[in-house]
Amino acid sequence: MAYDVQYMNGPWSAAKSKSDNSAKQFYAVELTAADEVDVANGATDLIVGILQNKPKAGESAEVLSV
Repeated sequence: MAYDVQYMNGPWSAAKSKSDNSAKQFYAVELTAADEVDVANGATDLIVGILQNKPKAGESAEVLSV
């Protein structure tokens, strides 16, 4: 489940990382059907924000909403 928080002049969200995104900081991300964050990789993906940290699978991913 995602949670909205206010931080550094922008809306932020936190949700579980679907896979190892430790090398994907500052990539555009999508929210999966299971409410997990994953790197956007398709032309039809709905981008929800930019990954702000380096989460491994199952860890909390911090996303700056766009």
